[in-house]
Amino acid sequence: MKEFFVGQENFLKDYRKVAKDEDRSDDEIVEGVRRYLDENFTSQYILPAEKSLTKGAYSFPFDKQMYTDELDETLKNRYIYIGETIELETREDEQL
Repeated sequence: MKEFFVGQENFLKDYRKVAKDEDRSDDEIVEGVRRYLDENFTSQYILPAEKSLTKGAYSFPFDKQMYTDELDETLKNRYIYIGETIELETREDEQL
């Protein structure tokens, strides 16, 4: 498996516990998470409620580090999965 971020094995274990995403490979999942982090300029991946087993949204926190590639001297991002998945509160059941 290609490494898209540090700690992806732990991320996948945590992700598989709460996500109903059995039809995608591990590579497809971690590549999608990496793309999400880059495109949204964020250090957390949000699993939407409709994609979770519990119908609640989840936050997967990452640490973002910037570094310079020594070969071509470009600035790059490195993401590290912290490993403290958080279930986000939803207001679907509350009446206003």
